[in-house]
Amino acid sequence: MATKQLQFLRGRVPAGIKRLNAPRLHFGRLEWIFLVIGLIAAAMRLWELDGRAMHYDEAIHLHFSWKLAQGMEFAHSPWMHGPFQIELVALALKFIGDTDFLARLPYALFGVVLVVLPYFLREAIGEKGAVCAAIILAFSPSLLYFSRFGRNDILMAVWAVSLLIMLWRYSVSERRRYLFGAAAITALMLATKETAYFVILFMGMAALGLGWRQILASLRGGQSLAACGSAAGFFILLATLTLPQAAALIAIAQSPFGLTLAAHDTGSTGDTGAPVWEAPFVTLPIWAAPTWVHIAAAVVLVVLAVGFARAVWRVRSVVDLTAVAVATLSTVAAVAVVVASPFQRLLSERSILAGNITSDIADYGAGLALMLLAVALLRLNLSAVAGWRGIMVLLGPVALLTFWWLLVCWGGSAFIGQLLPAGAGVEDLSAGRVAVNYLIPLLALLTLLAVGGAVGIAWGGGVWLGCAAVFYGIWIPLYTTLFTNWAGMFTGAWQSLGYWLMQQDVARGNQPWYYYFVGLAVYELLALAFGIVAVVWLVRRRSAYGGFSIVLAAWVVATLAIYTLAAEKMPWLLVNMTVPLAIAAGMLIGHLLDRVPWPLAGAGGRCLVWSLVLAPAWIGLAIWMAWLALKGDNGNIWVWLGLLILLPLSALLAALVRVQPGAGAAAALGVAGLLLVSGVVGAWRAAYTYDDSSLEILAYAQGSADLTTTYVDLKNRVFSAAEGSQSGVVKVDYDMWYPFQWYVRKETEQGTLQFDRFCAANDDDGSEGCRRVGEDIGPSVYLAEYAHAVDQEDTDQYRKDGPMRNLLWYPETYRRPGESRTDTGIWRQLNSDVAFFRDTAADPEKLRSALEYIIARRQESDWFTAEYYQYTKDRFQE
Repeated sequence: MATKQLQFLRGRVPAGIKRLNAPRLHFGRLEWIFLVIGLIAAAMRLWELDGRAMHYDEAIHLHFSWKLAQGMEFAHSPWMHGPFQIELVALALKFIGDTDFLARLPYALFGVVLVVLPYFLREAIGEKGAVCAAIILAFSPSLLYFSRFGRNDILMAVWAVSLLIMLWRYSVSERRRYLFGAAAITALMLATKETAYFVILFMGMAALGLGWRQILASLRGGQSLAACGSAAGFFILLATLTLPQAAALIAIAQSPFGLTLAAHDTGSTGDTGAPVWEAPFVTLPIWAAPTWVHIAAAVVLVVLAVGFARAVWRVRSVVDLTAVAVATLSTVAAVAVVVASPFQRLLSERSILAGNITSDIADYGAGLALMLLAVALLRLNLSAVAGWRGIMVLLGPVALLTFWWLLVCWGGSAFIGQLLPAGAGVEDLSAGRVAVNYLIPLLALLTLLAVGGAVGIAWGGGVWLGCAAVFYGIWIPLYTTLFTNWAGMFTGAWQSLGYWLMQQDVARGNQPWYYYFVGLAVYELLALAFGIVAVVWLVRRRSAYGGFSIVLAAWVVATLAIYTLAAEKMPWLLVNMTVPLAIAAGMLIGHLLDRVPWPLAGAGGRCLVWSLVLAPAWIGLAIWMAWLALKGDNGNIWVWLGLLILLPLSALLAALVRVQPGAGAAAALGVAGLLLVSGVVGAWRAAYTYDDSSLEILAYAQGSADLTTTYVDLKNRVFSAAEGSQSGVVKVDYDMWYPFQWYVRKETEQGTLQFDRFCAANDDDGSEGCRRVGEDIGPSVYLAEYAHAVDQEDTDQYRKDGPMRNLLWYPETYRRPGESRTDTGIWRQLNSDVAFFRDTAADPEKLRSALEYIIARRQESDWFTAEYYQYTKDRFQE
């Protein structure tokens, strides 16, 4: 392997780490180990996958997936994140079956894939490190919990690790397949969740950090852009492919110009992050030029293109110059067809294929065919053109100038209308009026697309075009839901980032800055402790482990920093921090395994065994004594007995570490084993407790087990007894829509169950269209969130049961009482936090409560809940 290709792993290769070779074709011991780990992970993730009640967000995602599987239309809206999970689950529901288990199955399978991904990093982190990382990922409480959970964070974890694999493997081998893989992963990532921007930014900066010398040389003119390879090339690919996705960043500066390029929080309407259709407006075309002016402009472009070919490429052949002229005209025609949309108008006016997908894509297909004709003419006739770069140099400016000209002088209202989301004011397009708030984002997106394409082709030529084809061949179908929602291209490219930017002021969850450290300390002690130590170790040993050690250490630090600073904090985002910590911890533990001389034989081996056993015993004894002391039992004989054991144990362990080589590594492995066992217990408790008895910080707006009990009860006693023609047997308060809607989806479609808006207890006059429970004698069962009784004359007909729990929130005992993060400045928050930590550290009762929760999940506080009541008519009462 060439020396420059190994810059990513420069220096000697440490024990257990191999250089990157061709993929293995045999199934050896390592493969068997990963197969076993993968099967265990699959069993853990699939076991009783439908046992837990649906979460609020799960029900939202699965609701739209179910509708799509039933053939109903789906349009991307950023408040639900990317469309990939909706469409993926819809496939499972449509072709496999409609159950809770199958609705969560895609997420569980991604969780299994995540566990085996370290196998593809084995040359970088060592075979033992890869195995240890896989074990940590398999038994991680938060990763297990959210692998059995219908949210897209586990999907994002798979994409993030996969992109890291592509970055590393391309950097050391420069095989093009890793570029194509990176393009596909990036598209899927952007179509999954907005945290993709974090991942892409980090991976791009990591690649830039490794290849900045080549980039700088290209900028200074010392070498061509095409000469950038390895990590520098990977950076260029990521930057050019995703440049249009960053266009919404200009919305940060919208206020001084009096524009609303990205709306601030608008509640649940889905318009947050979108431009607002309001003044100022621009009427297109600005100047309705006559036909002869357009013809003259096209002729000028042809003359300029031919002159450029003669002057720069020294083209003299009449055939070649004719090819340049025809290719230029074909490019002009391609852009004109897309902007003016003549075929769509013609087909609509004549009622031919009106509203059909064929009608929607007719102009785009014609434009693509004309552009391919232009490219083919140049490729076949001009040997002087330097491949794809030469074609880009000629046709790129022609296409860009044509677009601007036609937009100003021909109008592009039909083209813009196809890209606008529903409800954006499309009715105004009939007069050619386009809001500047929408025109600027569209022009920014198209300009950045052109710039990214120009730089990308200048770097990679046909390879970049192939990667772009892969990227948009995935991204466009996903965001347009297989070309049924063209506005998805705009909402995906602009509003996805715009929505996230505007949500930062909302700070949903209103959690403290240390929120994730609480979650990591409770659930991920193994990954957190060894991952943080691994960061220091990787930085100190960077000369031995090469660039990958810096990338991995930086990923851990950057992820912790970014999510700590981000305004919105939710428990499922722990997934994003746990994954890099787990990989770094696995690499360190693999190194510790290499430090211990195996097998443990002889006197030295016995010393290592003692170190392996005594270290976790010492920690366990220290925790037990701390718990006794915090209970106030300082005079208890067990505390003194513990001290008598702890002191000589400490001396013995220190002596073993000092005298016996490898004893320190063995002791650390013992601690890792103890933390792994603790994590397994925590994972089991969090993932497989379905009766709401275990208060978990991971639970946030979690559906209660009461919901499933209520549904089963209604199904057995009410729905089964209702005649097929009977409608509205059960009415449910809209405040219970999610997650209960998921369970009654079929009954809702059949009309057996209806949702309605009931009045609050203090809203006796039924204002704003709400209705009192019992107002309509027809329904046999009511489910209402409010505790008021039915109307007085109906009290004898209905039995009231409750309260029952709808949604559950952890009581958040880790917070300062009465805090409000959104209304308090950062420095005032920090001062209050320091005082809160000081008071907590000085309060034995609070320390004991925290210790008991971490070890045994003992919690004196109960869930914070949303509740509901059930009103049942006489004939359905038992």
